[in-house]
Amino acid sequence: MDSMEIAEFNVEYDGKHIIIMDYASKPHEKIVGNTVTILNILFRTNADVDVIPSSHPVYREEWGERSYNPDVQVVVGESVDVEHRPGMTAVTNPAVIFEVLSPSTRDKDWSEKLPRYKKMPSVKHIVYLEQDRPFVTVFTRIGDTDKWINVDYDNLEQSFEVLGKTVPLKELYLKVNFNE
Repeated sequence: MDSMEIAEFNVEYDGKHIIIMDYASKPHEKIVGNTVTILNILFRTNADVDVIPSSHPVYREEWGERSYNPDVQVVVGESVDVEHRPGMTAVTNPAVIFEVLSPSTRDKDWSEKLPRYKKMPSVKHIVYLEQDRPFVTVFTRIGDTDKWINVDYDNLEQSFEVLGKTVPLKELYLKVNFNE
């Protein structure tokens, strides 16, 4: 094997430091799986839309060697990937980012990732999903500006839109046991 080793866990890079991500809870993983499934169904006829699960990072040059692995990202058009570390590529043009909030990542998701995601010019929507109750916060960019609107959803009968498609909360939280 060359100098790149295969890790048995998920990592993010913060400069020269590797951040080992905790194991995800069952509700977290069910919500991520449901999100990927719903998005793949919604965009199945859109050849220019690609749904990418959490193992592929997003990156901006001004972040230095730091990259983030959103739980799900959606790319519209051709994915623009860069080699941000030797042998590792990251997407630079996601249109939608989904993060499932967990106790171990909540602070970083809100205080560090959210402001950086908002600075990515390609991002149109950022969706934060609670894993312990049905609650979704959707940030939507206003046109091509740096202004955002955010709306919260807390009822399984509600839905929201991303890239012109309707996403029902009841589908995101399908089979999720909030007591796990």
